[in-house]
Amino acid sequence: MPSQYLFLVNSRPTTCDNKTWEKWYKEEHLPDLVNHKASTRAAFYREVFDVPDLYASNKAKNRRNYLAVYQTDFKDLLRSEEYKAIRTSSEILPGKTILENGEFDARNYELIHDFDPNSFGDTPAPYILYAELEPEDEKDLDIFYREEHFPLLAKVPGYRKGIRYRLGPETGMTVGKPTTFVALHELEKSHQMKDSKEMRAVTSTPWTLKTMSGVSFSSVRSYELVHSVGY
Repeated sequence: MPSQYLFLVNSRPTTCDNKTWEKWYKEEHLPDLVNHKASTRAAFYREVFDVPDLYASNKAKNRRNYLAVYQTDFKDLLRSEEYKAIRTSSEILPGKTILENGEFDARNYELIHDFDPNSFGDTPAPYILYAELEPEDEKDLDIFYREEHFPLLAKVPGYRKGIRYRLGPETGMTVGKPTTFVALHELEKSHQMKDSKEMRAVTSTPWTLKTMSGVSFSSVRSYELVHSVGY
């Protein structure tokens, strides 16, 4: 089962190329957080552009196309002594503090639902579909996910599991006003949430049409795994 809390960071480099940015995350940053016990498990993803740009955040110029996913025991990770112990400069990035090398948008979340019908457990997903959403009725949305949406998604070939989180304490690195909920759908391949007979069955039910008419999505994006630590 995932840790009780999640720390998500969207980022992009501003002083180096993507290859160097990925090297820093893989060789320094993810290991730092896990080794200092700020994070129990950490995974780093790059965006794959197979989701239509229907959302404002997806269309932003110089969008943050990397996503770091940190499972943690801390409700507010940045305030923990474990996080404060990690390095603030890098041997890989240019000679500045880490925060001066990129743009970051960080959020705290708390676990509300782990749907794992095939017992994948805590293994890093090859791909994830990430959705930020705001419902008109939180209770109805929760029932919908538990009783219909996740069970139908489990029938889509290559669908691994789904995890839902509620927004936690604001961080000093949070950009804008995030939606209350985020859903992470774990997949074997990036295209498996695209149109298929199984996905049409998921998206066309009366309950789906009724529920989704009252949900606002601020972002829906797809990512592929670059590296993971602690799994």
